[in-house]
Amino acid sequence: RPRVLTIIKGELLLKGGLAGIFLGSGYIFQTLGLSLTTPAITGFITGLYVVITPILAIFFLKMRIDFLGWIAVLLATVGLLVLSFNGLDVSWGAFSVFISAIFFAAHIVALGAWSSKFDVYAMTTVQLGTCALLTTLAAIPGGITGPVGGNGWLVVIFTAFFATVFAFIIQTWAQSIIA
Repeated sequence: RPRVLTIIKGELLLKGGLAGIFLGSGYIFQTLGLSLTTPAITGFITGLYVVITPILAIFFLKMRIDFLGWIAVLLATVGLLVLSFNGLDVSWGAFSVFISAIFFAAHIVALGAWSSKFDVYAMTTVQLGTCALLTTLAAIPGGITGPVGGNGWLVVIFTAFFATVFAFIIQTWAQSIIA
């Protein structure tokens, strides 16, 4: 039995699970938004997590933002409004993606606050396991189908390890040393 599984208990399970809920919710709302708006709008609004993260950190980590930071927040918000509003109608796709950006920012704030307290591999395992469970449950109503052919499976496996597992191990580790 891998050592990482033996140290997943209590507070790690709770906080890693909450980080996984933030991450999975971000993916769910981003996917919903992408089905309702363009990839360009989705990309821009998802990128707003960079602006939302310090705002959440103010409330949850008691951090301070300087004047230039507030100017950046204002400009990004104006950009969001320009892209999200169509007259007086709100684009539900853009709104969904904005909600995803909030969840992605919450994930980063959670990792910043908690990752230094726990084993990096255990924290990554819990957050990705929770994310996988949440996104699988969200996919059930629409039906779940696997990749087509051997190449499809190779792409899924490659992406799962390199773009997900390794990337989130590095992110969790990095946030544990910069927190």
